[in-house]
Amino acid sequence: MSDHDQPKNEENRSDREPVAPSTSDPVPPGEKKVSEQEDASRTEVAIYAFGNVEGAVANKFPETLQNILIVVAHMNPLLIGLVMGLRTLWDGIMDPIMAHISDNTKSRWGRRRPYILWGGVSRVLFLVAFIAFMPLGSMVSQNDLMEAQKFANDSAQLAGRNFDTVTKTYAQIFDASPEVREKMLGMLEGELEAGALARFIGLFTTDKDASFLTLSDQAINDIQVNLPKLEADLAERRELVASIKAEIANLEAEGVSTDEKRWIVQQTLLEKALERVAKAEELIIKANKGQAQAIAGKYATQYMLGTYGRLEGEFPSTPQNAQQIAEQEMREAGLETFDIFTAEAKPAPKPREFTPPFKNITDGVEAFLDPGNFEQRKLVLYILIGFLIFATLSTVNGAPYYALGIELSPSYNGRTQVVVYRSVMDKIAGLAAPWVPVFCFSLFFATAFDALFWVAVLVCIIGIPSTVLMFFKTRERTRATIKESGERPSLFASMWQIGRQPDFLRILFLFVFVGLTNGLFQQVGFFLNVYWVTGSALSGATLGAQVSMLAWGLTFILLPIINWACRKFQKHRVLQAAIIWMSVGTASKWWLMDPEHPEYQFLLPFFFSVGISAVYTVLPTLMADVTDLDELRHGVRREGMFGAVMGFLMKAIGTLIPLAAGAVLVIAGFAPELEYHQHPETIYKMRIMYSFIPAVMLLFALVALYRYPLTKERVAEIKAELKRRHEAEDSA
Repeated sequence: MSDHDQPKNEENRSDREPVAPSTSDPVPPGEKKVSEQEDASRTEVAIYAFGNVEGAVANKFPETLQNILIVVAHMNPLLIGLVMGLRTLWDGIMDPIMAHISDNTKSRWGRRRPYILWGGVSRVLFLVAFIAFMPLGSMVSQNDLMEAQKFANDSAQLAGRNFDTVTKTYAQIFDASPEVREKMLGMLEGELEAGALARFIGLFTTDKDASFLTLSDQAINDIQVNLPKLEADLAERRELVASIKAEIANLEAEGVSTDEKRWIVQQTLLEKALERVAKAEELIIKANKGQAQAIAGKYATQYMLGTYGRLEGEFPSTPQNAQQIAEQEMREAGLETFDIFTAEAKPAPKPREFTPPFKNITDGVEAFLDPGNFEQRKLVLYILIGFLIFATLSTVNGAPYYALGIELSPSYNGRTQVVVYRSVMDKIAGLAAPWVPVFCFSLFFATAFDALFWVAVLVCIIGIPSTVLMFFKTRERTRATIKESGERPSLFASMWQIGRQPDFLRILFLFVFVGLTNGLFQQVGFFLNVYWVTGSALSGATLGAQVSMLAWGLTFILLPIINWACRKFQKHRVLQAAIIWMSVGTASKWWLMDPEHPEYQFLLPFFFSVGISAVYTVLPTLMADVTDLDELRHGVRREGMFGAVMGFLMKAIGTLIPLAAGAVLVIAGFAPELEYHQHPETIYKMRIMYSFIPAVMLLFALVALYRYPLTKERVAEIKAELKRRHEAEDSA
């Protein structure tokens, strides 16, 4: 039940502002005059929340495109990170400008809604055109090729692990005790049980328990099916090398001095193209070796199981017989033969070379001027311009939308209701966001960019009607005193007055610091799933989406509980508990990100997602309290400017986050061109950066909540003083 439906007890009356003649804009014809004391109904609050449904998806678009560009177009993380940083900086500059315009607008439709309508509709229409005309280069990987690489790589690794296990079993099984022998045979038959959690999450994960014979046949089949795709890709890469060499030969025949810059570019392109050829050749060699090891493991397993009566039908009766059958199948497949009962000698590990801590960053910065990135410069410039336009339209919509949320229900409890409804709708709309990469990497489309276009179309279909509905069905309520241009504070004066308030700075620090901690290392988790946990872009994105679904469900259920906790206890106490809980969950990522048990990740939302949901539900309600304190100090209401200054300072500080996030990957040694061959030391560093480092950083956020001044009692005092001030103004 909303506040205006409740009995008007003394406590409720003290939290409300008095009815007073409004100096805001006139009511449009046909619309009902709304008292500033009256909170919006549940229906109106729900329509307000639904009005930004496209924003929950559209605002995730730059980050989604960033990941796709790195995985599909092999773009340097620092290169796209710079674009993201400039976009965030521009967004931050536009926020206070748009808020100042909105706070001082006089319109028959109010201060906020005209901008929300125009900005929201224009943003989604621009998104469709932006993706449709994106100038993609020749280096974009096809979805089916990426899956072929994944299957070949996974199958080769599986065959190698199984072959090592089979040879070790063969060396021990005949001399083992009966109990140990039974366990070995059970392992070869795939009878080992999965853990309790793996069985519990079986709905979401693939069952790994299978006999070695089944796994061998599966590996052989996957490699044979995908080898033609890998060979075709290798042929295309070699054709590209040949064409670049021909271009270089023509330039040298004409004289390099006539076009030295072009010659340098072609030389760099040739170097990168040769690297891609070498990687393709390496994967094919690995796949062929894995196929041979799968054949060897298959017939060695048949011999051992058959010898002990665990295999029906025909099977090799002697080791020599198994060796002959395996060699024949290897030769038919064009593979080299070897002893199927002898483990491959492992090369001695190479000594680890010392790498200066900032060498990778230096290399990344040099990539901006690298002639080898010449082919991507047109795409980078296009994305930069598009992101700046997209950020402008988002600010035209977003700054007034945030202010309207504060004005929609002026009472203390009414504001909490608006935040919760907005959070619920964001969670519902945000459910689709993790599935966008899954959709983009699916085999229904040639490339991820083809799928991204249809995502934009769907956002457009949903976003335009929801924005129009909010425009007509919501009203502004808070008493707004719009002074003449000579009397009202200037843009910079308003920013200075708001930005120097200690209570505002506390909340700003929490927003920025929590966002910084998550933003710096969020990409690391995505690439760990893709290149380490699952070894596939599609599988990694799917696992992330499945975990996000569980997180969404938990946060959706918890929103009413968070609302209750904020009413029952002090808001800042709820926030403190949430930060501590989130830190514990972040540290647990070290153990829960595991290639052998990807299902462990389904435990993460019970820690991290619960905490982050509480943080971003409580913080906006604290900010609404600060707007009352600002009115008490300066005599004007500036909801829009508050949101904008917060946005400006957050984005100005956060401008470096995308660049720093790319630097984090580079510091770890991550190289997108290596694809699924990242160095073990790189994976180790990425795991540290995704768990312990952000967990410790989060605990520093508790400093801002020490002796938090805007308690429930203090907010009640502020509202009472404002009530007396308004009554005095009205009587005068």
